[in-house]
Amino acid sequence: MNRIALTAGTVAALVAPLALAPVAHAQSGLQVLEQAWDPISREVKSLPSFKDVAYFREGAKTLWQKTKPELQTQMKSYLGQSGLLKGQTAYDIEVQLGNTPTVRVSNDGSNQLTLSLSLTGNTVRFTTTQPTIAGKYADPRLAADFDIEVEIVLEIPSDLGPLRLARDEQGRERAVIRTTHGHLSSQNLPADVAKAVVDLVSSISQLVGGPDFWEKLEQQLNRQRSIARQVDSYLTPVNTTLASLKAKGYAVLMLARTLLAAESPRPTLVASRAPLPLQSESGSCLTLLAYRTDYAIPTTGSGVLRGTIRWDKALGVPTRPRRTVTSVSSPFVFHARLQAGPQQESALGAPTKDITRPVYGTLVETEREYEFRYEVFDLPNDLPLDVARMGLASDTSWGALNPQPLPPKEAAFSALGWSGTLRILRPLPLQRLDPAVSLSSSRFSCAVPQLQKIQKRPLKLDGVTRQPLLRPNPEARGILEGIDFLLTVVPQKILR
Repeated sequence: MNRIALTAGTVAALVAPLALAPVAHAQSGLQVLEQAWDPISREVKSLPSFKDVAYFREGAKTLWQKTKPELQTQMKSYLGQSGLLKGQTAYDIEVQLGNTPTVRVSNDGSNQLTLSLSLTGNTVRFTTTQPTIAGKYADPRLAADFDIEVEIVLEIPSDLGPLRLARDEQGRERAVIRTTHGHLSSQNLPADVAKAVVDLVSSISQLVGGPDFWEKLEQQLNRQRSIARQVDSYLTPVNTTLASLKAKGYAVLMLARTLLAAESPRPTLVASRAPLPLQSESGSCLTLLAYRTDYAIPTTGSGVLRGTIRWDKALGVPTRPRRTVTSVSSPFVFHARLQAGPQQESALGAPTKDITRPVYGTLVETEREYEFRYEVFDLPNDLPLDVARMGLASDTSWGALNPQPLPPKEAAFSALGWSGTLRILRPLPLQRLDPAVSLSSSRFSCAVPQLQKIQKRPLKLDGVTRQPLLRPNPEARGILEGIDFLLTVVPQKILR
């Protein structure tokens, strides 16, 4: 599977100490990375597709500046309604909204981002009519100070697609304007005005200071979807990038964080759905990672594997029924596993493909054991073969040499002299594999060829018997030799 840029091998270790309460930071950018995966080296490379270190900090301010004129017009329209203020009407309305919001970005571990804009020091000034015969000079001039909170919740689709506004349970888009801390003050209240005017100002002050007035104002502002309309434009650059990635075959989108370790100048990307802190370093970015799920991993190639399978003579000789001369192979079967995509997050591991190959070769008899000198063909080149093991074909039986035939499920194979993964590199252009040097006379040799007796001696150096050195992760070009196995049988009493 491909992803956009989340590595997962160290996720568990990194996530545990960082699973804190949601943290927001004002200086956060956004980047989109496509995760390019090399099946040969298994390396995951994060290729930047979009990066704006000021996307949330400066982009949200631009979003506000585009929305602000419309909001001011809406507020004037609302406040100018006839009889809105205790039966009186406001005129000469001035709305001054803040220019520079404080921007916060937070995530609680879900697939949603919350973008919060806070503006203090907003003011509405207006003059209102009054219920006396006094002239216009007695109309009080009032000012309301208040704060504004804008909350924008973005949904990040798991199936790669455009970012969009999240919706609440009623299906409403979550781009909401809230007003708080409303407070009214008088701008011109002459000393000789009627008590009725003073009472009016007091009642209007109570109205503006109460929640009902501001709730109705919020409803008016949110009904117009001023913020929601601007959010679509705000997301266009990112969504254009995501559309191009989808066209390239990327299918999964996920959140990550850039963790800047003190001991390392290079950032580390962590894939996680747990809440992680956004870093305070200048230019730190919240990261969206794009993955692929359609890697075409070759399961065949020109690779050849050679080695021996040994077992105690007391076990007898396993055989398979002869079908046709061109299709009967040995009773052994080779199994391996290919990693078919990059490591996934947490405990999901990496996607894999299992391959199976028939085993061909020659059976020889030593003093104490049987030895099958095998070959396996058509193995994929360059790709690491994990969990490489031998097995017995399902129709295998044990020959007459064994007085107590044992079912195949009781057979166990263990590696001799090697460990880890196998890799058969692609032959060089001038390298040729001569079939004449094949250990078996044919890839389609009979089930159990004629036994050959050989004398096998242990390796001795300076009079000391030495075992072959253990080869970790063996690899070779074209033909990989010396991959030996030991066949044993699990006692039946253990199986029960």
